[in-house]
Amino acid sequence: MMRRNKGFILLLVLASMAILILAGTTLINIGTSEMGQARRDTDHMNAYCGAVSGAERLYAHLKSQRNQNIDWANQVSSGTVTAAGKTLATYNAAAYPISYNSAAKTGVLGIISTGISGGATSRITVKYGYTATSIGPAPVSSAGNIVLTGHLDDSNKKNPKSSSVYIEGPLLAGPGGTVTINGPTNLVTVNGGSQNNVGGISDLSFWLNEPFNTKGTSYVFSDADASGNPLGYVTKAMAEAQAGTTDKTDSKLATFYTNDINGDLVIDEKDAFIYYYTQYLDQANNLDIAPGEINYFSPVTTPASFKDHINVHGKRVKLLDIDTSSQLNKRAVPKGTEIIFVDGDLFINKTDTKWKGGAFTHTIVCTGNVDIFQPTNDANDTLAVVALGDVTICGRDTGNSQLKGNFIVYTAGNFTALMGGTSHNAIFAEGTVTIDTVDANKKNDRTMYNLLGTWTPPMGLPPGYRTIYFNFALDTSVYKTEWEMTGN
Repeated sequence: MMRRNKGFILLLVLASMAILILAGTTLINIGTSEMGQARRDTDHMNAYCGAVSGAERLYAHLKSQRNQNIDWANQVSSGTVTAAGKTLATYNAAAYPISYNSAAKTGVLGIISTGISGGATSRITVKYGYTATSIGPAPVSSAGNIVLTGHLDDSNKKNPKSSSVYIEGPLLAGPGGTVTINGPTNLVTVNGGSQNNVGGISDLSFWLNEPFNTKGTSYVFSDADASGNPLGYVTKAMAEAQAGTTDKTDSKLATFYTNDINGDLVIDEKDAFIYYYTQYLDQANNLDIAPGEINYFSPVTTPASFKDHINVHGKRVKLLDIDTSSQLNKRAVPKGTEIIFVDGDLFINKTDTKWKGGAFTHTIVCTGNVDIFQPTNDANDTLAVVALGDVTICGRDTGNSQLKGNFIVYTAGNFTALMGGTSHNAIFAEGTVTIDTVDANKKNDRTMYNLLGTWTPPMGLPPGYRTIYFNFALDTSVYKTEWEMTGN
């Protein structure tokens, strides 16, 4: 009987221990779970605080930009939120325009800020009102360097001579680039400031990204394959190799519509440039700029009487090799022509068309270099030049010959302005921008103002042209501030 009781007691003890162990394990699991949940809640709270902090810090930055000229690519902020020396969260914030009313000169902007803490992410959007007197490209910008030079001749102390440069800013120099003033600094004025080492300044491209055709072949950008042979139609595997991606999905492949259009045995930027204008843009807008059409010009031999040098105060300044270029005077292009395409180098003496009688926009697209001696147009008109080569203008600041309307330039090469002239311009060069008055003649003053009127990109300007918001200022009376949680 005693043995039976002992056996029962042992079972009871073992059962009690099992219950206690199970209860302890349950309590530990509950505690661990609650601790994990508390940690996750803390991470979410810290992430939210990080997002709010990022939005507020970028707002403070924008508020400090009152009456400044800004571009949205640079309106970003990143950092950490700390307490007692401990990092609670990191954040990344960026501002972007939502709307702009050109008549009222008011708009709405958004700030998207993301906070991260542990494994938690929080994202908020805040909307603010703002004012800006106008929107348009920077008067002068470059993916490289910008060099400005005025000249002084004080050999006659009683009557010194000078030529100056005046530009309405901001001037933007791209990654690694700088804005440099040569000569007497008092002869160069940038009203609106300049910025060096501006990121994301060159977003323009003539390549057309298209999905890959998996049933056959597609065109792809490439100078040559591994053996040095030019590529035209390629297989999907070749496209993946050229794209440099391990993501094989069709939508991620870097494929393009082009081939060796100009017959130089290389598929390159020039082929994309020619295709973009003479096929894609021409067919989309019926522009008559394809080979053989009325607004397409191929290289011609210019008259022997026309010299390839311009005499600039005794100095012979070489422009183009005229034997391989086109020369267009004001009678070459019918009045009212919206766009022309020139395959080769181009020289223009003052203007290639007549501007009198009504306002219009005239765009010149060129695969080579473009040189214009004394460029002109009338008030309310826009002359736009898009070139794969260099663009050079040369002239004097006189009342009879000047750009009275807008002057817009995109060049994949360098832009050079020699001597003097007055313009309302937006100039962008992938290379170096050089503005040099050459000597101390007063007629060589170079004056560059912001564009006139409301910014409207002209036909033929490549996509991605950066714009500036002039005299920007936050204004809560324009729009009631809104905070919104947009993601976790």
